Amino acid sequence: MPILGFVIDEIQAKRVLPKPGRLDINSKLDIKQLNLLKNESWGEFLEIVFEFSVSYNNNIGILFKGRLAYNSGLDEIKESLKDKKLPKDVDIEIKNFLLNKLVLFASIIAERLGMPMPIPIPTIGKKEDKNIDYIG
Repeated sequence: MPILGFVIDEIQAKRVLPKPGRLDINSKLDIKQLNLLKNESWGEFLEIVFEFSVSYNNNIGILFKGRLAYNSGLDEIKESLKDKKLPKDVDIEIKNFLLNKLVLFASIIAERLGMPMPIPIPTIGKKEDKNIDYIG
């Protein structure tokens, strides 16, 4: 995987008590900045600055700010940075990586604060008996 490193620089969490009635839970992942950098350890790489938030009825309850280092396909990335965007396959790979990490962290924080989970949790239900008549 061409992801070199992942750092959360800031976490903000505030208990948002939902009002009775409908509860809308939304999460949003934003790529805020793309920087081509170079250091002795990794050589040239792309730094991606991101924000991930979970909102309850349009009130932000959990916010992560951080950075990710990426170093695959830099020639293609340099070309696409002229348009201030990532190649589609790189964008998908990075966002899936971030969502896998951040939704888990947000779920732990939400549980600790007594707030609803940012994603639906699977539940087990009772199977209904299905009487199937077969005539053959």
